[in-house]
Amino acid sequence: MNPILIASVDLGTTKTCAVIAEVPQDPILRREINILGVGQARTVGMQEVITHIDETTESIRAALAEAELMAGVEVDRVYVGIRGDKIQAMMSPGIVAVQGDEISRHDIERVHEVARAVAFPPDRELIHAIPQEYIVDGQRGIKDPVGMRGTRLEAELYLVTVAALAAENIRRSVHRAGYQVEDLILEPLAAARSVLTVDEKEVGVALEIGDATTNIAAYFDGEIRHLAVLPLGGVTVTNDLVQGLSIPFAEAKKTKEMFGVACSQMVDPKEMIELPGLGGGQTRQIARELIAHVIEARMDELLVMAPLIPRSEYLHCSCVTKLDPYSHTKCRGFVSWNCSLWRCICSSGN
Repeated sequence: MNPILIASVDLGTTKTCAVIAEVPQDPILRREINILGVGQARTVGMQEVITHIDETTESIRAALAEAELMAGVEVDRVYVGIRGDKIQAMMSPGIVAVQGDEISRHDIERVHEVARAVAFPPDRELIHAIPQEYIVDGQRGIKDPVGMRGTRLEAELYLVTVAALAAENIRRSVHRAGYQVEDLILEPLAAARSVLTVDEKEVGVALEIGDATTNIAAYFDGEIRHLAVLPLGGVTVTNDLVQGLSIPFAEAKKTKEMFGVACSQMVDPKEMIELPGLGGGQTRQIARELIAHVIEARMDELLVMAPLIPRSEYLHCSCVTKLDPYSHTKCRGFVSWNCSLWRCICSSGN
């Protein structure tokens, strides 16, 4: 069977990335992805949301044209990532009576339809309905009930919505670039699915630190339990260096990329670097450790803010497996991480 061509676009605040790949038609081999081409263009007209649709359209067109050139193929439909601080998620249950002697795919579709039947406001758009677990005649924790015997089937779906206007503007930009949107994918979810292993999804958190935002996806027991986007990223660190070192933004970005370290303990306190002085043509010497302290302070704040996972029966911090390898205690509560120590800070005090 001929492989399936897929294309996707990541609309970031500073750059737009595109990728074209082929995947086998056989679902068993679907994990084997062959990357054919990638493209990148500077993002214009995009902040947290699209601010100038024509400029965003040109960024999308340029990134996809570069990917098509490298791949040697043309595509007409793309998957597009969507982000923003207006993400909302909720658990929604559904219950149906089983039709027949055993549970079928049709029963699964029916219970999903019931769970998705939620009246959302006009300014919200549902983009994901993710099964969390199934319950057959009161028995919980079932991942796939197809083929089981039972009379009552329940499902819990994790419904994710985004701002409808933001989603529509993304579709318009892609359409103007000459492509159709196959589907919108929440970027924290896409990032987590691409990097977390099966074992890590048992209890793990994926953080994707971008230029202007940080995407968060928390998993437990193999299922997504928490999604969020923080308005902090690489630009925040650059601005800290601008203020802390009294240098222009472009010079601060260059300094961050060349000499930046997120842990000051990794830097020799005696190491000095040369930066532009306050006057034209002048230079000055500063300790690289100072740059590390500035970056570390912001990363500490970001990683402490990031997880903030609500207390629930599903979510807990496993200090043994994910945080402090020398600790043998587990704790429950609001969970956050300290960047420099990689330890758990919980409301329970454990």
